[in-house]
Amino acid sequence: MNILAKFLLGLGILISIISLIKGNWILPILLVVLGLIVFANFKLKEKKEINLLTDKLLEFHKAEYE
Repeated sequence: MNILAKFLLGLGILISIISLIKGNWILPILLVVLGLIVFANFKLKEKKEINLLTDKLLEFHKAEYE
Protein backbone atom coordinates (compact mmCIF):
# COMPACT_ATOMS: atom_id res chain seq x y z
CA MET A 1 0.00 0.00 0.00
CA ASN A 2 1.50 3.33 -0.92
CA ILE A 3 1.72 6.38 1.32
CA LEU A 4 -1.28 8.16 -0.21
CA ALA A 5 -3.54 5.13 0.31
CA LYS A 6 -2.44 4.85 3.96
CA PHE A 7 -3.09 8.56 4.48
CA LEU A 8 -6.56 8.35 2.92
CA LEU A 9 -7.37 5.25 4.96
CA GLY A 10 -6.35 7.02 8.17
CA LEU A 11 -8.31 10.12 7.19
CA GLY A 12 -11.40 8.02 6.45
CA ILE A 13 -11.18 6.27 9.81
CA LEU A 14 -10.72 9.59 11.60
CA ILE A 15 -13.70 11.16 9.81
CA SER A 16 -15.82 8.08 10.58
CA ILE A 17 -14.97 8.22 14.28
CA ILE A 18 -15.74 11.94 14.47
CA SER A 19 -19.03 11.42 12.62
CA LEU A 20 -20.04 8.61 14.97
CA ILE A 21 -19.23 10.74 18.02
CA LYS A 22 -21.38 13.57 16.64
CA GLY A 23 -24.24 11.13 15.99
CA ASN A 24 -24.06 11.10 12.19
CA TRP A 25 -24.39 7.47 11.07
CA ILE A 26 -24.81 8.02 7.32
CA LEU A 27 -21.23 8.95 6.42
CA PRO A 28 -19.53 5.98 8.19
CA ILE A 29 -22.05 3.56 6.70
CA LEU A 30 -21.41 4.94 3.20
CA LEU A 31 -17.64 4.72 3.70
CA VAL A 32 -17.89 1.11 4.86
CA VAL A 33 -20.16 0.10 1.97
CA LEU A 34 -17.94 1.80 -0.63
CA GLY A 35 -14.86 0.27 0.97
CA LEU A 36 -16.38 -3.20 0.81
CA ILE A 37 -17.30 -2.70 -2.85
CA VAL A 38 -13.76 -1.63 -3.72
CA PHE A 39 -12.31 -4.53 -1.69
CA ALA A 40 -14.61 -7.07 -3.38
CA ASN A 41 -13.73 -5.70 -6.81
CA PHE A 42 -10.01 -5.99 -6.02
CA LYS A 43 -10.42 -9.58 -4.81
CA LEU A 44 -12.38 -10.53 -7.95
CA LYS A 45 -9.64 -9.10 -10.18
CA GLU A 46 -6.99 -10.91 -8.16
CA LYS A 47 -8.89 -14.20 -8.49
CA LYS A 48 -9.25 -13.74 -12.27
CA GLU A 49 -5.51 -13.11 -12.58
CA ILE A 50 -4.74 -16.25 -10.57
CA ASN A 51 -7.12 -18.28 -12.74
CA LEU A 52 -5.47 -16.95 -15.91
CA LEU A 53 -2.04 -17.86 -14.54
CA THR A 54 -3.09 -21.40 -13.65
CA ASP A 55 -4.73 -21.83 -17.06
CA LYS A 56 -1.51 -20.77 -18.79
CA LEU A 57 0.53 -23.14 -16.61
CA LEU A 58 -1.83 -26.04 -17.41
CA GLU A 59 -1.62 -25.28 -21.14
CA PHE A 60 2.16 -25.23 -20.94
CA HIS A 61 2.17 -28.50 -19.00
CA LYS A 62 -0.12 -30.19 -21.55
CA ALA A 63 1.94 -28.93 -24.49
CA GLU A 64 5.09 -30.24 -22.85
CA TYR A 65 3.79 -33.80 -22.63
CA GLU A 66 2.00 -34.04 -26.00
